[in-house]
Amino acid sequence: MLSMRQEQLDAFQKAAEDNFQEAVAAYLGERFPEKFAHQPRDWQMKFIATSLARAAVYGLENEVDLVRFTEAGIRLGIGFDTAADCWAAAVMQNTSLGSATERIGYIANQLGPTVEE
Repeated sequence: MLSMRQEQLDAFQKAAEDNFQEAVAAYLGERFPEKFAHQPRDWQMKFIATSLARAAVYGLENEVDLVRFTEAGIRLGIGFDTAADCWAAAVMQNTSLGSATERIGYIANQLGPTVEE
């Protein structure tokens, strides 16, 4: 029987998270050349890590939801989900509007296409 130590599982998890963050950075760089691509790499990775941590507060876990949340952060500001002056905060915080997936989907639909023109 194959047995893995917790350290090995943690290493695999960390590698998967790093790969996902790299993929998100590449995606955002293509979608937001002015707001994201020209930023320093350290800034990009910190922005993504912060966005993913904020998304986790709402229980967002699937890749589509995480990317939508990160895109909303680019378009509305990193604290869009808690900013008193942002309409999207009211959506994210109102659990009566549906699941977190439904709420971030609504925000993404309201924001429309993501490619900067």
